[in-house]
Amino acid sequence: MDAAEVNPPRNADDDGLLALDPPRRGEEEKLDLRKLLLFERAVAAGSLSAAAHELGWSQPAVSQQLSALERSLGTRLLTRTTRGVVPTPAGRIMLGRAEAIRTQARAALEDLRSAASTTDQTLRIAAFPSLVGGALAQSLEQLASSGGGGFEVLEHEPPEALDLLRRGRVDVALIFRHENGEPIPSGHRAVTLGRDRHRLILPRRWGLDHDILELADAADLPWVAGCQRCTQHLTQVCSEAGFTPRIRHVTDDPQAIQALVAHGLGVALIPRLALRTPGAAGYADRIDVVELPHLAPREITAVHPESWTGTARLDELIAALRRRI
Repeated sequence: MDAAEVNPPRNADDDGLLALDPPRRGEEEKLDLRKLLLFERAVAAGSLSAAAHELGWSQPAVSQQLSALERSLGTRLLTRTTRGVVPTPAGRIMLGRAEAIRTQARAALEDLRSAASTTDQTLRIAAFPSLVGGALAQSLEQLASSGGGGFEVLEHEPPEALDLLRRGRVDVALIFRHENGEPIPSGHRAVTLGRDRHRLILPRRWGLDHDILELADAADLPWVAGCQRCTQHLTQVCSEAGFTPRIRHVTDDPQAIQALVAHGLGVALIPRLALRTPGAAGYADRIDVVELPHLAPREITAVHPESWTGTARLDELIAALRRRI
């Protein structure tokens, strides 16, 4: 084994810290991503020789790179032994950070690749169910017929869609926001697509459409609720109307909500977009719809990285959705 693999850098104390001043502002520039990933590879391989073999490098070259990383950081990351290398306490800390840094670097490269083309790209979209089944599907049909890049759609509620966007798994999140909704992630832009008002839907067989004119009139009826955020919104607006809804059924599927109401199992608060999906037509003659103009509408928003502003394919999608919301 090469002596460089056994001997640690000089002037290091017992805790693996070199005799350097504490980090100062701007010293993060000393962190060389390539050397950091090499350090991660060496720990995984168990020795500098094994890491060098995997990379097709010489063992002294690997040792020199890692020693340079340790000097730049002011701390010893590896303990070199005759059996290989093991991370020091400081090395274990850096190892935990290395995976997160590598993930962020990969996400940054994916963003760059996504933004490199404005015509032949595949636009990755996360959207909530009542938008996917109606306005979004109709918009994508129109855009697909005009050529250009393709589309990938993932159905997710707004919190999950925003999380995918933050992690670079999608290019745009189509979400709805009630008052005091989720904050927009840093480095992203929110574009309003339209506003979506709620309706109260009742089983037609109950014959209550002339008796129920506002939300409070349904206080004594059983309710069908939607997703977690929709249920929270239902509870809030009912509380403002002076009652607590007796929720008997819960489903994330807008069409299932309408089916439950159509079959006489309860009443529901449902957004206009859900009533306009193709599947809603099957229940149109079995439910009554009560307008609730006093309820604040939810805002339909497209959220995307600021770097995507002005991208042709995204602009086309936004324009198509605005025509349908």
